Amino acid sequence: MVRLCGFGLLLLVMLLLNACENNTQGSAVSVSPQATSPEASAIHTIAPVATVESLTRIKLQSLTFGEHNSSEGRVFQQWKATDVPQEPFQVVYHLEDVSVNATFANMSEEERQLLIKQIRVEGNADWEIVESNSPINQVRVQFHHANEPFVLRVGDLPAMTFMRKEPVSFTFSSPAGRDVPHLLVMAQEYGPRLRIPEGESSVELVFSNEMRNDLPTTVEGGPVAAKWIDPKHLLVLLDNTGAVEHRMKEQYLRMDNLVDVSGNRLGGSLQGVWVQQMPRYVWRYADSGELAGGGPRDSLYDQLVINKTMSELFNLAGLWETGTERAIRIFWSKRGRTLLS
Repeated sequence: MVRLCGFGLLLLVMLLLNACENNTQGSAVSVSPQATSPEASAIHTIAPVATVESLTRIKLQSLTFGEHNSSEGRVFQQWKATDVPQEPFQVVYHLEDVSVNATFANMSEEERQLLIKQIRVEGNADWEIVESNSPINQVRVQFHHANEPFVLRVGDLPAMTFMRKEPVSFTFSSPAGRDVPHLLVMAQEYGPRLRIPEGESSVELVFSNEMRNDLPTTVEGGPVAAKWIDPKHLLVLLDNTGAVEHRMKEQYLRMDNLVDVSGNRLGGSLQGVWVQQMPRYVWRYADSGELAGGGPRDSLYDQLVINKTMSELFNLAGLWETGTERAIRIFWSKRGRTLLS
């Protein structure tokens, strides 16, 4: 009887311990039900979806700016995606119409159309999306005859403020206390030429606007010995001139990288200049040997044409020709004074 009671007591204790163990396991499972909830799983497993705006910057490959009118056109700025500013910027142009062409990587037609819907123009400007022959990965926006500044917004790219201005120009300045004879020949056919007498070791160019501190380069993009005296005056040392025909020496200054503080630049035909050091010589009549001309700039001209009274003469400079065309710059002088050029 005692054994039976003892066995019953032992069985009762085992049942109580099993019940306690089951309660403990139930508590452990119930402390983290949120870890397996559908809402929590969605937060951790679904990646963010890129918006149309963010695709603009992510897929952008290049931005190209161009301008044209009825007689000419040119590309004046090309940027890779990494060159595009992060902050709003100005685009200064010179001709009547201006355009921007954006190229993207791996853009579908659906993405292109969504991007076009995100284009916004603020200001009084006549504009259009050019669709003809445009590849799927390109979007070109064309603006016509905008008389006032306007702003272009494309996706998440910085705002672009377009402004039409007169081009930056430059002239020659003689060193202080000296009057150096010079001839600045502006010609679209062969580019500007600045002619000075041989022996001059430097030239000073004066710009119409205050410029940034970029310096001109060689044709190949190499450095040129130059420095800014102030924001408008550029001093160039002529230490890299090369000999050409008729004992003349010349050096090319590439200036397409020069811009003023507003982002304006030189005109399309003035983005470089040949500095030519002319040998000193005089003009004489072939039949008599008598001195012809007599002006301080005579040695800078290619040819002199003098009238019968010798009171007027036509000075020819900048002769240029091909097999079918010829261009001549004429300077009309009277008694050593230039009247028309």
